[in-house]
Amino acid sequence: MAMRLLISLSLSERVLKDYKDSRGAFKRTAAKRFEDFDDSAAVAITKRFSANKPLRIADTGVSDGRTALDFFDRLKDAYPAISYAASDYGSRVTCVRKGSLQVCADNSGAVAEIVWKKFVLKQFGFIGFLFYPINFFLYLLLKPIAKRLLQNGTDRREILLFFGAALQTAQNDRRFTLGEHNILEPFDAQFHIVRAMNPLNTSYFTTEQFGAILRHIHNALLPNGLLITGSNQDAGSVVNGGIYQKTAQGFAEVWRSGEGSPITDLIGAFAQDS
Repeated sequence: MAMRLLISLSLSERVLKDYKDSRGAFKRTAAKRFEDFDDSAAVAITKRFSANKPLRIADTGVSDGRTALDFFDRLKDAYPAISYAASDYGSRVTCVRKGSLQVCADNSGAVAEIVWKKFVLKQFGFIGFLFYPINFFLYLLLKPIAKRLLQNGTDRREILLFFGAALQTAQNDRRFTLGEHNILEPFDAQFHIVRAMNPLNTSYFTTEQFGAILRHIHNALLPNGLLITGSNQDAGSVVNGGIYQKTAQGFAEVWRSGEGSPITDLIGAFAQDS
């Protein structure tokens, strides 16, 4: 899950500004988005896990990492031996440069951004065409060249699409790592806690996909481990979510916020041997 960390703050922040991954999801989110929910989750953790033992946390679907860093900061002093792995789908881009032309591709290989001289060019919709016609036509002109550069260029690097403070924390504190993980695939380790805040939402996945996701989470949790999940609309608004403890066959709800997780029924009905 963890990846080699390459820091280029100006480039990653520029790409991140309007970036959508190959599923069409934006990366940016708000810091301190889940304040009250995180406070309650931290209390639940301290009641169940000893502070003088290692604590392994996987935080998946973290977008640009702001809310993951918020939660890590809440726990790092209470748990000196914490290991916090924050990840997201499509969290890196490949950038290739030749002369005054630089092109970045998303995780599917599609062109995400073209930089030529002073022009920063991205996919344009109808509104973009109306307001930036020159940029629109430059993008169309340069896109075939950009695709060839992606295939054949040798001056290339990978950039992690996380906001600056998260990148710097990952560089300076070995307990906090940033990586890439597709929630539809199994985890590569086991954890005391799996945190998945916004991804577990019916607008993102089908019922069948949630069956696989919950199985991956259940398998990734150590005995009596916790699944922490929830979502809200804006920073500071009520989080509909909860905390669920791993049982032999599934999950048991131990705490609820707001109306509960958007998939609380699916979590409650999940059975490991189904």
